[in-house]
Amino acid sequence: MPVSSIKTALYQYRGTKAEIERLKARMAEITELREETCEQLKAVVASMTPKSQTNTVGDPTFEAVDKLVRLYGQEERRIAREIERLTKQNAAVESAISRAGLNEVEHKLIRYKYLDSPARNMTWISMNLVYCRSNCYKVHNKAVKKIISGQK
Repeated sequence: MPVSSIKTALYQYRGTKAEIERLKARMAEITELREETCEQLKAVVASMTPKSQTNTVGDPTFEAVDKLVRLYGQEERRIAREIERLTKQNAAVESAISRAGLNEVEHKLIRYKYLDSPARNMTWISMNLVYCRSNCYKVHNKAVKKIISGQK
């Protein structure tokens, strides 16, 4: 991950995790819809006993449903690619943090500020780390520099 992107990725980490969960839920919905539609399509095809030359599987309704099934499949693949991209982005952030060689206080501060839900402000963090806010900002800046320097 480029150095310029690491700060942005830190800020986006929590939202990215939520987006991955939202996409996984959407993927499950689409998969279910596609499977139901396929089953219905199979039932229609099985019940279509041609009575004449006009009643064939080339029927416009059949073609529309078939197109819908293909669109569901395309959407599933698009969502899968997006989930993979976001997962890789979060893995890169986690990797950068683990390679940075942060001490315990720096690691906690980064976790509280960027990784855990809900987001924590510096006042909350300073009370939990038993540091004054100005020192928390110093520790934060030092930790972010370590993370960034680990990416070079």
